[in-house]
Amino acid sequence: MANPGDQDYNRALDAVEKGDLPTAIDAVESALMHDPQDGDFWQLYAVLLAQAGRAEDATRATAKAKTLGLNDADALLMKAAEAAITQDWNKAVTACEQALEIAPNRPEIWASYAANLIEGGYKKDALEASAKAVELLPEEAQVQYLRGRILRLNQQGEDSITAYHKAIELDDSLALAWYEKGMVHHQQNDLAMAKECFLKAKSLNLDDPGIEEALRIITSAQQG
Repeated sequence: MANPGDQDYNRALDAVEKGDLPTAIDAVESALMHDPQDGDFWQLYAVLLAQAGRAEDATRATAKAKTLGLNDADALLMKAAEAAITQDWNKAVTACEQALEIAPNRPEIWASYAANLIEGGYKKDALEASAKAVELLPEEAQVQYLRGRILRLNQQGEDSITAYHKAIELDDSLALAWYEKGMVHHQQNDLAMAKECFLKAKSLNLDDPGIEEALRIITSAQQG
């Protein structure tokens, strides 16, 4: 029988993907009400609290996760997440590398490694790490989106479009995937496709000024 908190836990993960931190925290707190002895729930809770700037609460949640059997790889993954919050990319990368020594086939560690590498400016290494993450978890939209972003930042436009397309096929509510796919089409001077992507991104994220600016630029280019 499934853990009754799993639905809330998955809802929290969905909110994280959409960048909705308050909803993610509410959802994982609901999951913990169902099962306060689940170490995975506490682990996610700790990361979210740290992202929200609630350092003391995050420390307590981390301690609770450890008492419930948080393994060394998970602890290092949390350490990477905490370092990323302060933009200490080298520390985050090192934590991911240490986690991979323990658990070399965990796709979420490879994805975290790739994300921290690209933020730290290690573009070529990020390409390799993101390829491994996709190999291990090809049906995860966020992993495909990450791959697309890293390919785009490595000036591999066509391949990035393919990855963004896969991400959108898996989850067409990923506003960032639509937006960044539109950016690549704009760079390729495919204004009609770029505008279509930006409009879709806007429908998913109405208040993003970056999307509004992208649409303004595209519309002006089409008229000019």
